[in-house]
Amino acid sequence: MTDSLNTNIDDNFNYTKNGVPKNINVLSILTFIGSGFAIIGALLTPIIGPLFNKILDKATTDTSELSAKQLKQIEDSRALMDLQQANMVPLMIVGILGAILCIAGAMMMRKQKKDGFMLYVAGQLIPLVASFVIMGKALYINPTSYAGLIIPLAFIFAYYSQRKYLVK
Repeated sequence: MTDSLNTNIDDNFNYTKNGVPKNINVLSILTFIGSGFAIIGALLTPIIGPLFNKILDKATTDTSELSAKQLKQIEDSRALMDLQQANMVPLMIVGILGAILCIAGAMMMRKQKKDGFMLYVAGQLIPLVASFVIMGKALYINPTSYAGLIIPLAFIFAYYSQRKYLVK
């Protein structure tokens, strides 16, 4: 009997004043922020790509201070930027669609709906898979590019750990 009382007390502390589980509340707020940045980033792709290419041009004008490894990284980055520019429209569409699905899924999970989790997962995975299909292995030219995989998978796992609150 004491265990059930403790469980009820613990469950009461896990909810915000408006009835949203606290961890889902935090995750959804982070999702809204991240998805907003994703949409803005996708919309700014036509501006960012040429700007980045200008930066790469400046970096390669004086190659005397660059090592062979740095020159290779610059050339790999240029190839990736050229590939992104060539496939700009599909990448933008997939990025915006994924962000919208993530927002919709997070909103549903705030209402404790189980379907929100699957919608959120789709919103995270569709852009990852589509980007890989469009860009191929060029997308992962260095170890830091794997952060684009780690962050979505971490959020999927974090939401997954909160599925006990998704009851509808």
